[in-house]
Amino acid sequence: MKVKEFLKKHKKWCLAVLVMAVILAGAGSFVSRAKKAKEMLAMVPAQETAEVERRSLIESVSATGTVVSAQSKSISVALSNVEVKEVHVKVGDSVEAGDVICVLDSADLEEDLADAKTTLNATNGKTAVDVASAERGLSEAETARDIETSRAYEDEDEAYNDYLRSKTDEEEAENDYLEAQEAAVIKNGEWEAAKERLEDAEDDMEDAKEEMEQLSAAAGKASGYVSEFASTVDMLAGTIPEDKKVKDAKSFLYIGNEELSSYTVSDFVKDDADESVKTQVDAYLGTLKGLQSSYRTAQKDQEAYEAASAKYQQAQADYQEAQQEASTWESKYNSAKNSENSYENAYDQAISNSDAKYDAYEKQVRNREDTIRNNESSVNNKEDNLTNSQLNATTSGLSDKQQIRQLEEQIEDCTVKAPIDGVITSLNVEEGDTYSSTNNSAIAVIENTAAYEVEAEIDEYDISKIKVGQQVVIKTNGTGDTELDGTVTEIAPRATSGSDNSNSSSDVTYKVTVSIDTPCNELRLDMTAKLSIVIESKDNVLTVPYDAVQEAEDGTYYVEVADGNAASQTADVETEGKQPQTDTNAANQGAQHGDMTQSEKDAAEGRGANAVTGRRVTIEKGIESDYYIEIISDEITEGMQVIVPVSDDNGMDFKGMVGMQGPMGGF
Repeated sequence: MKVKEFLKKHKKWCLAVLVMAVILAGAGSFVSRAKKAKEMLAMVPAQETAEVERRSLIESVSATGTVVSAQSKSISVALSNVEVKEVHVKVGDSVEAGDVICVLDSADLEEDLADAKTTLNATNGKTAVDVASAERGLSEAETARDIETSRAYEDEDEAYNDYLRSKTDEEEAENDYLEAQEAAVIKNGEWEAAKERLEDAEDDMEDAKEEMEQLSAAAGKASGYVSEFASTVDMLAGTIPEDKKVKDAKSFLYIGNEELSSYTVSDFVKDDADESVKTQVDAYLGTLKGLQSSYRTAQKDQEAYEAASAKYQQAQADYQEAQQEASTWESKYNSAKNSENSYENAYDQAISNSDAKYDAYEKQVRNREDTIRNNESSVNNKEDNLTNSQLNATTSGLSDKQQIRQLEEQIEDCTVKAPIDGVITSLNVEEGDTYSSTNNSAIAVIENTAAYEVEAEIDEYDISKIKVGQQVVIKTNGTGDTELDGTVTEIAPRATSGSDNSNSSSDVTYKVTVSIDTPCNELRLDMTAKLSIVIESKDNVLTVPYDAVQEAEDGTYYVEVADGNAASQTADVETEGKQPQTDTNAANQGAQHGDMTQSEKDAAEGRGANAVTGRRVTIEKGIESDYYIEIISDEITEGMQVIVPVSDDNGMDFKGMVGMQGPMGGF
């Protein structure tokens, strides 16, 4: 099968080799070409044909492998220079997982284990003290942080409250200042009004003084008239004799008497008085009446003067009062202005105090932040110290713990147990031996004979077709024709042979593992297994024999569909305008010019007396088996006959052999 596949894959190369061999045989062989052609035609058998049939095909890759255990364990332990005290099995014994295989001496390991535990206890005690100290430090730092943080917040709150109070004082001082400003403005207005009134009073006083001065000359005459009137009354009374008096003139005559104008002489002098007396009295009465009139006029002037004087005095009093009022409002304004200045100073002081309190508050905020940050840093440092102590506690005894675990594992390993169920296939120790893992020797090998698999090598040409999960048909020499089911379970990623430059072999193969899925009691380890790995399968497809499919020069594939039998035909070679030629040169020239007999042509085409003619039909190749191939074409139907080219034992068809001789004369 491999030879056939090799020739199939290297067909052109083989043809070239054969052509060269024929060339080297020499041109002399063509001298009797016609004769040989007839002999070759006699040798050619009738052409083979095959029927196009529908069948199920399975494309597979064949391989040979070895039956191995599906589970195998080589038992060894990581111990050196230990004595084998007991061996409980021998080769061929069946064991179960957990069965004791042998016992190694563990006395030295147990002594080392006791020392390691003592060292670990001391280390643990020291690290426990360090951790406890770090925990106390952390607790104290946290307590200090909480206390100082609380105090810092209290100081901050107090500073903020002071600021709020100072802000309230500032607002009150501002209100007082604004009120003082308003009061000063009001009092300034009153002062200005008082000054205007003072100016008005001064003007009124000057006017009254001027009016009084204008009336002062006439005001003094009334008293003169009074004196003159009294003197005239005396003279009148003195003029009337006592015995002639009617009334006492002094009792009835005064300057302010309203009835003076109605008095006559007879009111004062008797009728029998002298005429001279009467005349004198009448004259005096006239004078008195004139004086009374002048007096009254002077009196009015006096009253006007007195009124003007009173007005002047009142104006003076008003002026003085206005002067006093203006002075009072000036004093009040000055006092209000002083108060305003005082409140302004108090307001400025309140602002300054408020700013200072706010600065103090901000300072307390920063102090609080600094306190918290410093305390947090201190706590973090203590936490780091605790973490380091805990890490030290974890890691300080790590090497001791690892040593203890290692010693415990080594002591446990001194009792060597079977890891799986199986059969002891190799045992390499005896009682009294000194075992060392450094020798790379296994104590024993256990193989599970309840489950088998096959390990096989696949050629690099076929490995790309193999996939995990593909079905496999398995046969072994020990189980005869029994076919066992299998499955591809593993494909090696690298080649196991031929990939090393030092390897003289050019073959590259890959290890493939196949599980044996059919239970079989006849299977044994190391049996030879023949594998048929199923690549693809199809049912009810058109198939022809593998050799019926040929490749055209353009790389397409075709089959020759048989049309029927054709009788052998011969034809004499006629030469037009040429002399008949014999010997080797003639034969060569005939070959050059294509002058071949029909027998020669039949031989060259691989046809004999019963040759079948055919026509090419281009097809597509489908799935292939060892003997048949699927063909795909609309022109092919079931039952058709296709030509199968006849091949010699080396896989070279007769047509090719004859064809290679034809061109020789023309080279």
